Amino acid sequence: MNSQKAAISLLFILAATACEISPNKISPVGVNPSSSDAEKEDLRSRGTPSTQPTTLRAATLREILSAAEKAAPSLVDATGAAADKAPGLIVGVVTEAGSQVIGFGTTRVEGGHKPNGETYFGIGSVTKVFTGLVLAEAVSKGGVTLEDSANKYLPSDIALPVNAITLRQLATHTSGLPNYPANLKDFRDNDNDGVPDSDASSPGRNYWQENLSSWLQKKPSLKFKPGQSTLYSNLGSGMLSLVLQAKMNHSSFDVMMSEHITKPLGMKRTQANTPEMQGENLDNKAQGYAAGAELIPMPFADMGVLDGAGELVSTANDMNKFMQGLAGISKTPLADSFSEANRSLSTQGKYEMAYSSAIEKSAKGGTYYLKPGNTPGYSAIILWRTNPKVGIVVLSNRGGLDKVNELGKELIELAVK
Repeated sequence: MNSQKAAISLLFILAATACEISPNKISPVGVNPSSSDAEKEDLRSRGTPSTQPTTLRAATLREILSAAEKAAPSLVDATGAAADKAPGLIVGVVTEAGSQVIGFGTTRVEGGHKPNGETYFGIGSVTKVFTGLVLAEAVSKGGVTLEDSANKYLPSDIALPVNAITLRQLATHTSGLPNYPANLKDFRDNDNDGVPDSDASSPGRNYWQENLSSWLQKKPSLKFKPGQSTLYSNLGSGMLSLVLQAKMNHSSFDVMMSEHITKPLGMKRTQANTPEMQGENLDNKAQGYAAGAELIPMPFADMGVLDGAGELVSTANDMNKFMQGLAGISKTPLADSFSEANRSLSTQGKYEMAYSSAIEKSAKGGTYYLKPGNTPGYSAIILWRTNPKVGIVVLSNRGGLDKVNELGKELIELAVK
């Protein structure tokens, strides 16, 4: 049992303290904070952060799916015997010709079935792209600016240590905030059930605003001066969600997601891991697993008040709808927001950032966007291009499985000719 706990803790550390994927160093292209309005408008009209070759074209849907059918099985072991593989995995592909999903393995080691487009998976830090999209919507409509101080909108009890932290910095991991608040793993029993709320699988469970406030009131020091460096920060992304909830008068992250993204896009099976959802008997759920001497069942991530950093649960069909918007394939009420979300916001550090997604150079030419998500029980990644318009989704029910990221990057490259 001790070895299992150690394995779970290690997986959480890996998922929580890294940017989950390290894009190669790329040149500082794209729009910078001093770009003119005309330059930014031109960039939005093209839907890409840098000049893209016009000769590229997308592979056919069948070609991309065939590549997935060849590559994905090596990552899957439905028996659960291989600790370095997932019991189940699903790939979603979107192009201008259509969208499709293909499943492999099983939703659970015992009594499961092959995952399909309606199977629930935890998507971890892919959630950050959703939070970033709400910010992009607010920016495109003029409700906020990227240079606004986060403290302009935050309630006084959870104000950040300095006023200099901007919305841009929260969205690009350049705020100087640590990865998590120092008291996240402190003992608490907010539900009064006699059991500690925080454990290795869900250290943020029942981490309420009062807990966050008690830490912030101590004026914790930053890791660096805002805007001067980069440090992956789940706290920063969680604070960005709280900024937006306060600005827009939403009662919760889940309500904000529903109003601004999932309802407009028809993503009926995407929601936060709320207590109500935890109590539901999900009819088509992929059981999450952590690796140890044997696979250990894991719940969906619970991030408490920082849920905007990584708590969403979704399906491949829903994520394909999201990818169609990001790639500029579908015309939705969020078209302007998606276009803004693809704008480059920062070249600080070793890679370029849009709204909570990284921008990486493609071996085929041009660039693509990506965002991975790892929790103790699930690994996911989304990748997309706007020229040509194509998107890839990979969801799995094994935590900390870096091979998911490798598969996603392989497919986004094969998707272009």
